[in-house]
Order: sequence, then C-alpha cells, then structure tokens
Amino acid sequence: MRLKKIGLAIIVAAVLSLLFFGRARAEFIYWDDEADNSKFLVTDGFVYWHDKIVEGADPQTFKALNSHYAIDAKSVFFLDIYRGGGMRSETSYVQTKLELADPKTFVALNETYAKDKNNVYCSSFDLECGGKINGADAKTFKAIDNWWGKDKQTVFFGSQKVAKADPGTFQLIAEYYAKDKNNVYYIASDGGGPDAAPTYTFYKITGAAPKSFTVLKDDYAKDGKAVYYYGHKIKQADTKTFQVVKDGFSKDAYSVFHFGDKLSGVSPKGFAVIDEEFFRNSLSIYYYSVGYSFDPCFKYKIVKGADPATFKLPAGNRNLNKLYATDKSFAYYGLWEAEDYDSCGYYNFTKMTGADIKTFVALDGNYAKDKHSVFALGLKTSFNPKTFKILYTYKYNWEGTKDNFKSIVKDDKLVYHSCSQIKGADAKTFEVISSVTDWSTTVYAKDKNNVYRWDTADWGVSCEIKTEIVEGADPKTFVVPRGN
Repeated sequence: MRLKKIGLAIIVAAVLSLLFFGRARAEFIYWDDEADNSKFLVTDGFVYWHDKIVEGADPQTFKALNSHYAIDAKSVFFLDIYRGGGMRSETSYVQTKLELADPKTFVALNETYAKDKNNVYCSSFDLECGGKINGADAKTFKAIDNWWGKDKQTVFFGSQKVAKADPGTFQLIAEYYAKDKNNVYYIASDGGGPDAAPTYTFYKITGAAPKSFTVLKDDYAKDGKAVYYYGHKIKQADTKTFQVVKDGFSKDAYSVFHFGDKLSGVSPKGFAVIDEEFFRNSLSIYYYSVGYSFDPCFKYKIVKGADPATFKLPAGNRNLNKLYATDKSFAYYGLWEAEDYDSCGYYNFTKMTGADIKTFVALDGNYAKDKHSVFALGLKTSFNPKTFKILYTYKYNWEGTKDNFKSIVKDDKLVYHSCSQIKGADAKTFEVISSVTDWSTTVYAKDKNNVYRWDTADWGVSCEIKTEIVEGADPKTFVVPRGN
C-alpha cells in the first residue's frame, strides 16, 4: 500500500511539472556562432529568431534548415538581416513566407538557393532576389555557390538569367570570377550608399578569352591578349611580362601599375614595395600616400637624394616607419603636410642635418637619437642622449592632421611634455604614474615636489602643452586608483 502511494505521488508530481513548468522549456533548434542570423529558439509556445516571434510558425513542427531557411508542417520561411550602409542606418530583421513553396519537399541548397518539387527559389538582399525563380527547372537545378546557380538549360546569377551562358561548361575560377566556353564573368558591387548596403551584379568581360584566362593575386587577371583589374582591361599592360608585386602594385617590362592604373614616370627596373607607404626602383625611393590610385588623395613623391640600394626603415613599431628613415649617408624625417580639411596629404621626407648614421636610432613618437644628439621632429634638441628617456607617448589623429604624438620625456636635467618644458620639475625623481585608458583621458605624473596632471582631450594639434599642478597633493602618498 505504501509503495502504491509513493508511485501515485511521483505520477502527480510529473503531471504538475508538465503543467506548470512545461511552458518554460527553451530549446535552441539551430545555432551557429559564425552565422550572425542563425539564432532560433522555441519556448513558451512560440518560435523566436533574434528575440522576435516568427509569425505564423508552428513550434511543434518548426525546423531550421540553415541560418536563412526554415519550415514547419504548413509553411516555408526565409529570414534575413538587412543592414544599411551608413553608420546610422537601422538594422532590419526580415521574415518572409514563401507562399508557393511546398514544405514537404522543400530543400535548402545553400544560404541563397532552395527548391521543392515544383519550383526553385532565390532569397538574398545582396542579389535583390526574393521568391520563385521564373523559368528555373527544379529537377535539374543546382546551386554553384551563393551567387550562381544553373539547371540543364540556363545559368542564373541570383534569380537573373545569364544570357547565352553555357551551363555545361560554366565554372567558378575565383571568388568573383566565373567562365564558360564563350565568356568570362566578373561579380561587381555598387558600393552601397549612406543608407543602403551594397548590392551585387555581374558583367561579361568584353574580349576576354576563356581558354587562356587566369586569375592572379590582388584582383588581377590576364589572358593571352590583355591584363585585367577588377574585370576591367588595363591599358598598355603587357600580358607576357606582367606580374603582380604586392599591396595592389604590379608591373610589366615597361611600366608600374597601382590598383590597375599606370604610375607615370616610374620605371619597373628594380621595382619593389618596401612597406605600405614606400616603394623603390633602381633609380629612386618613393613615398606614396595610402589609398587607391584613383583616389584624389593618392600621391607618390620621390624622397630626394635617398639611395635606393641602402634606404631602410627602422624596425619595431610601425608608427616609427612613417617618421624616420636612413640610407648609407643620411637620416630622413617625414613631416605630414595636409592639403585640406579631410587630411588629404602626404609625408614630405627631407634630409636631417648632423645625424650620425652608424648610431642613429628611431624612438617612439617624434623622437630619434644618435651618440651625439637627440632629435625631435627631425631637429636637434638640447637633451643628453646618454640619459634621455621617453616616459610616455600618446598617439592620436586630429582634424586635418595625421599621426600626432604627444610625449613626456626627460634626461638628467630637463623634463618636457611635447614642446613645453615642465619648469621646476625634478628630473631625477620625475615619473609618469597613469596613462590614457578606455575610461579616462587623464595622465598623471609626479616628482618629489609636486603631482602633475594633463587631460589629453584638451591637447589639440599644437605641441605647446599646459601642465597643471595638482594643488595640495602629496607626491609621497598620491595614488591613482585603477579605473580613474
């Protein structure tokens, strides 16, 4: 009798658990950390996608096929996230029922294409398609990738028929290139806009020979007659001697090209890219402003007098490479010359006077030194190179400028913040005790006599910096708490 009561209690408890706690059950039915829009959740009698109810979905039969397509017993769903192109553009979570689709025979081929027994479907904001593909044969249709598909008679880009394309020989040859026996195709973006994400289309590359067409590095390609960049023919490029160098640069026996555009006056003999902002040939060293050659800000200038065989940039911090350089005879300093409000400009590298090349070393920020001198902004200072120290350097960009450095430095006698001497500071005991963080723009320092304070938000473009003494602060006991 006692066992019967215990069994009955267990059954009652189980029923009550189902009644009162069953609705709280949450089940992730599809989750992929790499796919931003793959979060489906069934709970409380609803299907959720990114915390939004999937309207009309049956939680009992709902099944996610991948991060875009899902089905239940009666319907097929397409779900996607649309983001506008601008920083202020809103994100839209879009749910669509594919009204003509048959959930019993529906199959997701990839993130873009799907089909059932009757139809083929394309759903993609990037390709501006959503729904049935007219004229596609469901029995023979195959998804080539998320851009291209084909059936026995037709090649499709999204839902668009590719006129005169041959499905039997159509193939991908790179991420944005495809070809068949007749043509070569390139996928292009419209770039989007302030409030619109980019969309994609394709075009045939006029005159390209499919048999000899080869995709090279950095979006270059060539066939037996021409060289191409982003699918466009490069004028005057010699296909027999053409080669990709790096960072968008290429050359042939006669010219140097940057992102497909010929660089006037630059010989290809001995051409090499030194880093992101310097290249050389057998005659000269060139500085070039980062950007595309079709950008109005793009410039390339000869570093006058520099020896291309021995020219080098200092090792270490990439910031240094933009400021100092050396060859066998001279040191060079690059001063940023802005041309307009939008920081369109370039570094004008000039020879430094009095630098000892054998002992010359580039330091943080705007500083360098050799065995005789310390240099700031390429000019000699009165600092003692033997005792000179950089205590703190802060880099930021300001309107109309580039690579601004604010440094607190000292030797055995002097203490400076950028161009301004901290008068009265005791060099022997002076130290920086806090720095700029994610939660504070304030920098503190102290010596045996005082505590000093700067707010980096007030530093601006000028190298003349005002130092504030913290009145009443005891340097012996003064501490900057973590988080302040």
